[in-house]
Amino acid sequence: GAGRCADACAHMWTGDVNGTGWMWLSSRTAAGGTCWRAQALTPGVYGLSSAALDTPWPKNIALKQALAAALAGSGDQETLVAPLWAALTNRQRVSSDDQLPKTGIAPALEQALSSAFVDMPERAYGTRSSTVLLASRQLDSAPKSLRFQIEERTYLREIFGPRLPFKRQIWTGQEI
Repeated sequence: GAGRCADACAHMWTGDVNGTGWMWLSSRTAAGGTCWRAQALTPGVYGLSSAALDTPWPKNIALKQALAAALAGSGDQETLVAPLWAALTNRQRVSSDDQLPKTGIAPALEQALSSAFVDMPERAYGTRSSTVLLASRQLDSAPKSLRFQIEERTYLREIFGPRLPFKRQIWTGQEI
């Protein structure tokens, strides 16, 4: 009806790299709620998929664990990025139905959607792209600056055919 959100939802992170705060915004709300909601984020590791922030779906839990482990590592860029890509491209599905989220869809479809990297060629559906964004403060430089690198991998599919190799784009920059 009028004033209600559609079934589709949108999620967004927004924040200030200078440390004044980060927010999670979502169009998905509890029944009867407004169409958009915001939640302030405290420092930490979060997981986001098609549900609410930090919904304990197995793939969210696995991706959060991979990010936390990478952040706790040695700190060089390759050591940080490689396990993140491994986690994001993991096609392993949940092994038992009792571990699947209860979202109301058929268990076979829920199983197909349970991996971090979804690939369902029979439906021409799956992960379209993945992104790793690294940002770090350069405290030892004058003036102090923020250094960032964004790597996106877009996965192409021939219609009714196999998934093609990904297209890789890397952006780097520095902000004063």
